[in-house]
Amino acid sequence: MAENHNRLSTGCQLCQQGKWLCIFLTYRCNAGCSFCPAPFRDDHISSSLGNSKEEILHYLQKAEFKGISFSGGDPFLVYDRLLEWLSYFKGNFPDFYYWVYTSGIEVTVDKMQELVAGGMNEIRFNIAATGYLNDQVWNRIKAAGGIFPYVSVEIPSIAKDFRLVEKALERLNACGVKFLNLHDLILSNDDAEPENENCSSFILNKTIPVRYDSASADNTSRIIDLVKQHNYGFSVNHCSMQKKELQMIQRRRKMGELFNNPEYDMALPDGTVCNFYKIGEKISLTQLKMRFADPDYRQTLGRNMLKLNDPGIRVESGNRVIIARYVPKMGFDQEKIFLGIKFSNYTPC
Repeated sequence: MAENHNRLSTGCQLCQQGKWLCIFLTYRCNAGCSFCPAPFRDDHISSSLGNSKEEILHYLQKAEFKGISFSGGDPFLVYDRLLEWLSYFKGNFPDFYYWVYTSGIEVTVDKMQELVAGGMNEIRFNIAATGYLNDQVWNRIKAAGGIFPYVSVEIPSIAKDFRLVEKALERLNACGVKFLNLHDLILSNDDAEPENENCSSFILNKTIPVRYDSASADNTSRIIDLVKQHNYGFSVNHCSMQKKELQMIQRRRKMGELFNNPEYDMALPDGTVCNFYKIGEKISLTQLKMRFADPDYRQTLGRNMLKLNDPGIRVESGNRVIIARYVPKMGFDQEKIFLGIKFSNYTPC
């Protein structure tokens, strides 16, 4: 089965392009998944562009976004809020693509019909949250197939659950599900103990160490083979760690559009940014790296940051101008993350 944008849902395409915003409408959830990465279960709203509708609207109007997803927790636990926020953003961005994530536990036909009438394009069920074969959830998935333009199932790819997923595939096909998204399984601290031979490491967004189950990829391949063998009518997307990092490149670029200072921040093709600083002494790169490890030193040096049009950046300046590289601000309330330094007569990379 070919994996390409034409076989991804519109939501997944926008995700890979960095043109979507995920809004966590609550962190409350009544599923209790052992694999859940959410660190808390309280009821608050968050997104990388703000925690209120007005804040988010301000930033969405400043850059090219094309979609919004509503996640959690489970947004159906705050259904009135879900409907209100959908209505607000649909009114401001009628051409956006909208989708919602859920375990399916709190879903009803009436709620789904109301959401579609309000402009929701897609619903995504996590069937792993209810043991894959929960009849009540599957009745709701089947009903969703006759209500929503697009119905998806999105689950972590857990090798030990292969037989359960195998049984669920026929139901997916019969219920009108269009897309099956399989994520590499992120491991908890307990799961990622050294004796776990399937534990692999990955650096996401150049700064975030992630431990995941390397058996997920083979498990996903087995599932794709079954889908091909039975000629099921839905497409399968392997949302691997590598794909997540490709998505983060686009995300960094998008955040750079919003938060970079065009006078000082030079954006690089991978979405990271460079700043140029003038230092008042000759110093070795080793010494400079030791000093730059101190955030207070970097903050002090910030007073000597050079504008991108400063001629001193472009000349051979020995070791008196340096280039510092950062991950850009990835949210309205975040700071740039320092990656490394070079002298100015090095080509920025």
